[in-house]
Amino acid sequence: MNQASDETPRTAIRLGKTTYLVGMHFKEDGKETMNDKMIRMIREDVQSGNF
Repeated sequence: MNQASDETPRTAIRLGKTTYLVGMHFKEDGKETMNDKMIRMIREDVQSGNF
């Protein structure tokens, strides 16, 4: 797992009893909000059993 540098934007999101700390990079002209993207990615991981 890569460690986020001090400059990497990070946020915490809680789903149920699990809190995810997420470091990110993204396109500024993207169509999804950062929050929408994180929730989508976490849900996909949970559904596929990759958590």
